[in-house]
Amino acid sequence: MKRRLLVSFMALLVLSLVTGALLSVSAQTSKGTVTGLVTDQNGAVVPGAEIELKNAATNQVRTTATNDSGLYRLDAVDLAVYDLTIRHKGFKTLTNTGIEIQANRIANIDVKLEVGTTEETVNVNAASGDLLQTSDPVRGGNFSTTQVRDLPSTNLNPYDLGRLLPGVATATGGSQFGNASQFSVNGQRPRGNNYLIDGTENNDISVTGPANQINNEDAVAEVSLQTGLFSAEFGRAGGGVFNLITKSGNNQFHGTMRWLILSQWFNALSTNDHNAGRTKPGVFTENIFGGTIGGPLPLPRFGEGGRALGRGRHRRGSSLAQHLRETLYILYRLHLGDQRGEALGPLPPEHGIDQQVEFVGDFVERHRVFR
Repeated sequence: MKRRLLVSFMALLVLSLVTGALLSVSAQTSKGTVTGLVTDQNGAVVPGAEIELKNAATNQVRTTATNDSGLYRLDAVDLAVYDLTIRHKGFKTLTNTGIEIQANRIANIDVKLEVGTTEETVNVNAASGDLLQTSDPVRGGNFSTTQVRDLPSTNLNPYDLGRLLPGVATATGGSQFGNASQFSVNGQRPRGNNYLIDGTENNDISVTGPANQINNEDAVAEVSLQTGLFSAEFGRAGGGVFNLITKSGNNQFHGTMRWLILSQWFNALSTNDHNAGRTKPGVFTENIFGGTIGGPLPLPRFGEGGRALGRGRHRRGSSLAQHLRETLYILYRLHLGDQRGEALGPLPPEHGIDQQVEFVGDFVERHRVFR
């Protein structure tokens, strides 16, 4: 019994550490930030205003409040289009729609509240000029989902969009040794670039370049390239930071299909063709098929009477946090019962658990310390 408890505790600890580390890395390098100042019509700051940021695709909501200086800030915001709602007693509710969050970018949304009641609503559409990068000196660019999809690419490599930015050139001569996407950023060697996928390192440490390449452009939500003055959280790179952000699901099932045809019929004569004395390109045809599918993923609903998980089932009406607290209490009682040679009795009613204890997994079954 003690061994089982120790193994379960260690597994839970490792899972928590790994999950926290992954969330931290992702938050640092592949998400955006929303910040701003809330004032009234006279320019006075409005502390304590309620801030609500809602994902238009998934309806996920994040909330905060302005501080004593009227400032608010939401970090690690997933890439999507959001609606920003601001409420405060004595003022009209303001809703700013169509705010597009980009990777490694800070969206500054300053608002002025009008005097009125919270039942009155003022709707504002976010303008592109309002979302310019003004609080961070980073140089580079972001390519949106539409640009990744529509801009031509001969080798299906989204990293290649970096060629369109100032200071980025294709490496030539001996510098071409390595994987695809050999770029010189601001005159630096290609080995000085840092390649990421969703904020996770994607560098081939042997021959430079990206270790893995996403060839399906429909799976890419955004390409972020920082060519200079990027923050210390990225590190490593003396050249540029290339970051691919993959698409996430939403509440609707959706998908794409594509058929790419590469053929000499669509190509002009290259310099090598001219030098070789050819009058038309060499004959070749390549058909490339691809597609994506996405949507909601059904999972057990903790604390809401969801489907069974393991041999137990979740408590209806209890939150996940309460469920974990109850689980730890049960394990503690098991430990005491094992030491005293007693079976686990019913838990006191103040813990919110019936005498018929139901627990996920193989730990507790109807008041018995089980096998």
